[in-house]
Amino acid sequence: MTMSPAPPPVETPEWPQVARYAAIAALVALAVAGLLFVAPVSTIILAGVLIAVITGGVARWLGRRTSLGPVPAVIVVYVAFIALLLLAAVTVFPWLVRALEVLVAALRANQETAQAVAPTGAAATQLQAVFSAEQIERFAETVVGFVIRLLTRLLVGVGYWVYVLALGLFLSFLMHMDLGGRGLRLMERLPPAHGRELRLLTRDLVPLWTRFVGASFIFAAIVGVGSLVEFVILGVPYPLLMAALTALITPIPTVGGLLSSLIVGVVCLVFGSTRFPDMSPALFAGIVWILNSIITQSAYNFVLMPILGKAVRLPVSIVLIGVLASFAVNNILFAFIVVPVVASLRIVAEYLYAKIQRREPFPDAPS
Repeated sequence: MTMSPAPPPVETPEWPQVARYAAIAALVALAVAGLLFVAPVSTIILAGVLIAVITGGVARWLGRRTSLGPVPAVIVVYVAFIALLLLAAVTVFPWLVRALEVLVAALRANQETAQAVAPTGAAATQLQAVFSAEQIERFAETVVGFVIRLLTRLLVGVGYWVYVLALGLFLSFLMHMDLGGRGLRLMERLPPAHGRELRLLTRDLVPLWTRFVGASFIFAAIVGVGSLVEFVILGVPYPLLMAALTALITPIPTVGGLLSSLIVGVVCLVFGSTRFPDMSPALFAGIVWILNSIITQSAYNFVLMPILGKAVRLPVSIVLIGVLASFAVNNILFAFIVVPVVASLRIVAEYLYAKIQRREPFPDAPS
């Protein structure tokens, strides 16, 4: 029996140079259009990526120390994470929202009465020698109104970030379940040398972000505990709430310490001291504002920034420049993460520069 010859292989014709350039331009246009399309939900996407990075690192650590596979380890980490979030949702978040609502209501009530915010005693005499009572009252109402608006926005922000965190958590879980598996298969399809370089890049980038998040959380916790001790000693009203706000706001780059100190100072101006009731509220507010500003700003500039610099392996001066430049985009979240973003770009730039010079980008890594 005669075998029929196999059909010749189908050859796909190559595109001419003009068509290839047109295809590149089309891909760039599609990428830009995609970025513009997802821009409204970029915060949720960024939160999902960050959570995926953190939980992925924890899951890999858990998998190395147990007999769990990659998927079970991820599920265990997410179950523990969700349990912690539910505990916070049942206890911490409702308490914080109720406390903020009570504080805003008290500030609004005191704003309506000039005597509640007007300074008394020797400070009032010296102040009224320069400014009229109407000017002092107007200034006090302006400051209190500013703090009320800030606290109201903080109330709205708490709900918004809970929403972002919930969606980001779900998105990160889908990344692990879906993109994680596809990513591994894609890694297997790469040439061995390229797969090795991608794994080494990931090895350098993931711990960087994990160290940054851990250092920020530890700093906020230390600032909160230290502020609570300070406020209890001085007799600051609502000491636990004021300490929580200080821990939450102080890590905001550059201005966080000043904003938290302003909120605490206005509360002291309105309610006075619970430990020194005979002290003028204006004098007490000034003492607390100056002391808290010095403590929070010094802690951020001389403690947190050097720690973050070491965590992401950047000079402190570069950290400060990145933080200051981030405010040009008017995005507090980007100001928070600009330090690890700059550090990540440095690692990628070093890798690309080594490839351009045809050098081994990871000379110390095993082959």
